[in-house]
Amino acid sequence: MRQMDSGRRVTLEALASLLMPAEPGRHGVLVETDERWRLERSALPRGTDVFLWGAAAISPARPSAVLLSAVRREAQLLKLRRHAPTPFRIRGIHRLPPPRLRGSSVRSELRAALQQGVLVEMTARTGELRVVDAAANAAGAKETVAGLRLGSGGTALALIEDSGGDSVLLRAGGSMGALPVVHAAAALEHLAASEVGPVPHLMASGEICGASWSTESLLKGHRPKQLTPRVIAEAIAFCLRLPRRHEATSVGTAIDIIAEQVPQDASALAGIKAYLHEACASLPGVMTHGDMWAGNLLVDRGGLSGVVDWDAWHPAGIPGTDVMYLMVAELWLRKKRPLGQIWIERPWRSIHFKSVTAEYWAGFELEPGTDLLDAVGIASWAAQVSGNLMRSPQLADNTRWVGNNVRIPLGSFGKPDR
Repeated sequence: MRQMDSGRRVTLEALASLLMPAEPGRHGVLVETDERWRLERSALPRGTDVFLWGAAAISPARPSAVLLSAVRREAQLLKLRRHAPTPFRIRGIHRLPPPRLRGSSVRSELRAALQQGVLVEMTARTGELRVVDAAANAAGAKETVAGLRLGSGGTALALIEDSGGDSVLLRAGGSMGALPVVHAAAALEHLAASEVGPVPHLMASGEICGASWSTESLLKGHRPKQLTPRVIAEAIAFCLRLPRRHEATSVGTAIDIIAEQVPQDASALAGIKAYLHEACASLPGVMTHGDMWAGNLLVDRGGLSGVVDWDAWHPAGIPGTDVMYLMVAELWLRKKRPLGQIWIERPWRSIHFKSVTAEYWAGFELEPGTDLLDAVGIASWAAQVSGNLMRSPQLADNTRWVGNNVRIPLGSFGKPDR
């Protein structure tokens, strides 16, 4: 077995901790593999009750290496399905998605399928109570969790029935994956006192067996692949209703997170941080979602029916950063190009953008001139990049992602084309 980069290890260990035994005296072990997807059966741990094997999403540099890794992964999974190592039986094979790199094109979906990680869950006895099951039981569910979806940020999602018989969404994060769960729950608590529109209600939250969990209500609708003008307008109106504060405080934090994860660009980031502090000093603060794109919106009968997944929120962000990313991501999905290339085009300077967002700026009594829009656009970029790095630290080790989303935009932002 090889040493894995720290970001992937954190993600995998956080997910694995949710599948470990919850009962005292029971033991589990995680064994990580590499791009070759080898399982040395002679080195299997003895005297354990749960055996977890696999790796988080792997991104070799060469396309041929990506394909070879995927072939080896599927071949090893086929062997395991046929002959699980004694005394274990396979309880589940969990596919781990890679961090979002591109839009929703067929090509990007194929690439994600090739790069995905896998966590194979094997148990020595039927009905082993796992940490995620204990969390579901604490939320009122009477059965073990089925249909568990493990995410790239180290958290797990599942639909369960609470003690009242209602279907709710369970979020669970074990050990290192607990922060997004706690943070998202805090956002829903913050929104509970505000009539902003269609957001989930926090039903319950707690901690058990070292894991944090929360449950939230389900909203009608489905995630759109692309956004209609109506949904964009309703999403912008939603952003205008979010709670406000006297001043914004998110800019410095976002830049600091990027600099910590990508230290080779710390000098250029320091310049951007100084620029944003000066340009945004007079702006009020507003609660921001932090990842406002089609994947986190629900639509029903052609209109906006929900804004979900609040794990990247900030209580005092820069006005317009959510709106900015909503529009940038819409172009990203439509043009099927790396997101960083969209940022450097400064789409917020277009007549279309100014027209669509005019009511938003008027709601803050702000004049959307070039200077303001440039500052908000760069602040939105910083919020999005820092949020991605917090949810998926392994992105910092992906030279292609860093180049497209950090280095290229930084070079453009440092040279204003006025």
